[in-house]
Amino acid sequence: MNTKDYDDLILGHYKKIAANFKDLSTSSMEDRYVREKEVEFILTELKREYLLKQIELKVLDVGCGNGYTLSEIKNHFPAFKLYGVEYTPELFEIAVARKLSEVEIFNRDARQADFFDDSVDVAITERVIINILNKKDQETAIINIASKIKLGGLYIMIESFKEPLVQLNLARDEMSLTPIPESYQNIYLNEFFVGRIKKYGLTEITPVMPSNYLSSHFFNSRIIHNAIRPEGGKVKHTRFVSFLDQAFPPAIGNYSPILFRIFRKV
Repeated sequence: MNTKDYDDLILGHYKKIAANFKDLSTSSMEDRYVREKEVEFILTELKREYLLKQIELKVLDVGCGNGYTLSEIKNHFPAFKLYGVEYTPELFEIAVARKLSEVEIFNRDARQADFFDDSVDVAITERVIINILNKKDQETAIINIASKIKLGGLYIMIESFKEPLVQLNLARDEMSLTPIPESYQNIYLNEFFVGRIKKYGLTEITPVMPSNYLSSHFFNSRIIHNAIRPEGGKVKHTRFVSFLDQAFPPAIGNYSPILFRIFRKV
């Protein structure tokens, strides 16, 4: 798909998201458990980096959406210098309207080398690279993001991957459930892609929360719940799934396409 065609698709999709969800935390992810754990992961890694470096960090949220994650970081680390970049005009406007103190937000495109004018200690993408519907453009965005990270800095990656989706659908098939496709507005990453980005100075390190932290939740909510849900029963966000999430520890298996990954700029 060429850039203009997929730009129109993505911008149209997130224009609707902005209109329907405005500044809600569920703007980019309706599954509240997933959204909460994504933010917890980011905050945990920022705390670890702060304790390691003993400096107030400069943090860039690439594809910051409606600014929800930036607002959470600001609440927990008020002295950090925060930046956001958002390509969708409607989401950018919502993020700016939050009026977060000492937070600069720009309406720019990470596929462009000059999308950001400074260097930072930490860069974050939260289901952003998968919205770039061309593999070459995905890699270009990673190159550009890596170039903005200081030597020794961090890249916090929360993105969806093909390999766990295969495992999820194999388990669904065993329960006579139909496969879950990649969303129409996504191209999931794979381990080969991760291998390629290492040549841009990004070395993967072990996160505090396991990379597969969401696996148990995906098995609970996308397999067990769907397999035993009665005809006409609530489709998602049920008390039953919440119970399972509390009953089982996280990070069992490899069933969550959304992985938590950390890279050090070397």
